[in-house]
Amino acid sequence: MIADRREPVPLELPQELRGLRVLVFGLGRFGGGLGAVRFFCDRGAEVTVTDRASAQELADSLEQLSALPIHTYQLGRHVESDFRRAQWVVVNPAVPPHNAFLDIARRSGAVLVTEMDLFLRWCPSRWIAGITGTNGKSTTTDLTYRMLQASGLRAHLGGNIGRSLLCEIDAIEPDDRVVVELSSFQLERLQPDTPRPRAVAITHYSPNHLDWHGTEDEYLAAKGRLLSAVGVEDGIAALPADQPHYARWSAYAKPRRIIPFAGDHVPPTGCGVDEHWLTRTDESGRIDSFVDLAPTPLRGKATRANAACATAIAGHLGATVGGITRAILDFRALPHRQEIVGRARGLQFINDSKATTPEATASALEAYAPDVVVIAGGSSKGVSFEILARALTRHARVLVVYGATAEEIERCAIDAGFPNERIARHDTLPEAFRAALRLSQPGDTVLLSPACASFDQFTNYEERGDLFRRLVHEWIATRE
Repeated sequence: MIADRREPVPLELPQELRGLRVLVFGLGRFGGGLGAVRFFCDRGAEVTVTDRASAQELADSLEQLSALPIHTYQLGRHVESDFRRAQWVVVNPAVPPHNAFLDIARRSGAVLVTEMDLFLRWCPSRWIAGITGTNGKSTTTDLTYRMLQASGLRAHLGGNIGRSLLCEIDAIEPDDRVVVELSSFQLERLQPDTPRPRAVAITHYSPNHLDWHGTEDEYLAAKGRLLSAVGVEDGIAALPADQPHYARWSAYAKPRRIIPFAGDHVPPTGCGVDEHWLTRTDESGRIDSFVDLAPTPLRGKATRANAACATAIAGHLGATVGGITRAILDFRALPHRQEIVGRARGLQFINDSKATTPEATASALEAYAPDVVVIAGGSSKGVSFEILARALTRHARVLVVYGATAEEIERCAIDAGFPNERIARHDTLPEAFRAALRLSQPGDTVLLSPACASFDQFTNYEERGDLFRRLVHEWIATRE
């Protein structure tokens, strides 16, 4: 299950990077490429940046690099000679595993690395937490960080959540706490000998990104790479107690101590929720119920499981009961993650654009049932919508679908018993939003929770969520 599809290639880090010919393959817009460029430029390497996106598309990223001594920019295309010349290639997580340019670099003797692999090898902190999962990883990562901060600990937040810590590595002290979110793309290329974080967590698992990984086994293997105990002493793994892979993950994570967590019960020697109280038990059987989740925005089994997971990780890294409690009570949803973006005329509007899987949308429906008008659709990730369809029949009042997957979602919902007369299908998100308004009634929650990627009509899920937020605010403004 966990085996790597490639031959392990141990990475030996040179003491001196000055003059090293480094090719950053994929600058991107989310921080990792920027962090790698700054890291190598600061150490005197000769850095070339290559990205298929145009200079206009990368304008924000390029502006942030304007003061750095970049050797060459290759934008709008890739050139084979850059890959033959490079000694090191820093691979953007979004680059597929069997990319032809990577083969050229390998044959030319280049070392292939990733921003996260470099960070884990160079970071001086002894207190790193790495959090992954199909759903819930951003919320769990952010909440863990806030628990540590609220406990008076110096903490750093980064990774897939949108901020590279590689270029800030010189400011991190050995006793600082570091919390990083890790995607399956980042984990896919994590080398077997890379030191793993002291505390790791898998928040949730369901098949995802099969269009990129190829098979569910490959996706599952990528998630499992985080659990290795390479370079770890006194480590833990927080694992979802109700997931079918729990036993195999637990075995692979040894000798780490396993802390199970759940959102609707309290596992033995784990963290969970008793009624609506966040609770943990230790190996002696002592039960500690210390914060009431009822008055917080942490609604539904999945979101409360995230809080339990964060409690397990933060507690191991030294967070206090008081700090955990304060972070929970001060919790506010991250943008595009069950984010309340408006209330008017008896309607509540929720932006859950980050819900790019059927399971994530099912969790949102359960949290806001029963008076939900849900907007779903987008581009396919090669996964089944059966879980979504079952959740719709239990928790939604109206379904509005749009985009490339609209017909498929509609068909699955009808096959699962959702009434055809309560479904509307449209081409675009603005059209779907207007339909949702027409079909809503006072007391409803209008929920954008697409269950799909955004790439049929948007650059990313943020652009999709921003449009929804703008549509809501424009509608509310006309009602005032």
